[in-house]
Amino acid sequence: MQFDGTRRIVGITGSIRHEGPEAGWREQGFIPIAQSDSSGATLVLRLARGVGPGAVLPAIKAAVWTRFPGLALPDVQTLAQYLHDLVAQRRFNMQLLGLFGLLGILIACVGIYGVIAYVVTLRTPEIGIRAALGAAPAAILWSVLRMAVLYLSGGLIAGLAASWLLGAFVSGLLFQVESRDPWVYAIVAVTVAATGVLAAIIPARRAAGVDPLIVLKEL
Repeated sequence: MQFDGTRRIVGITGSIRHEGPEAGWREQGFIPIAQSDSSGATLVLRLARGVGPGAVLPAIKAAVWTRFPGLALPDVQTLAQYLHDLVAQRRFNMQLLGLFGLLGILIACVGIYGVIAYVVTLRTPEIGIRAALGAAPAAILWSVLRMAVLYLSGGLIAGLAASWLLGAFVSGLLFQVESRDPWVYAIVAVTVAATGVLAAIIPARRAAGVDPLIVLKEL
């Protein structure tokens, strides 16, 4: 085949991610260093399971120095270490975004709790009258939770739509995950919905425990 000159194929390798982990798979050809004009090379070794780099490093250096005496060898690192260093900046960015996400969930919990608690305070006379007329505490509890679910549904619809539109801006930071993966959106929606319901339970239970006699005296 014609590959930087006429070459004879001696083996076939699989496709690789030549431009980094975020790039797609591509075909790649390899030329023996003795047949190329390259001024340097990287030696890659696959070790047996349980064998560390330190166990074979002296033998590797001795073999290299028999061909290239006095050659300065760079530090040895595993592919795991190399990949760790390669994605360090991306990992930091995603951890930072994850921290912002956790803060967003915390702010959402506080906001939902505050809104529901404020609404319950405004509706305390109404709740007291309903309780005096025979409304069961469970019915009052579910009515407050139903109101919270309506608020959550509106917020989720707006938030998911905005994140879907803005997903392209973080696609370059992701690896083996699509910026518009339906499973990710489903997990986020369930997490936010569960968090919102838990935040609304406390004011809902307080509303269900309203004493109608005390409320009627205050009217």
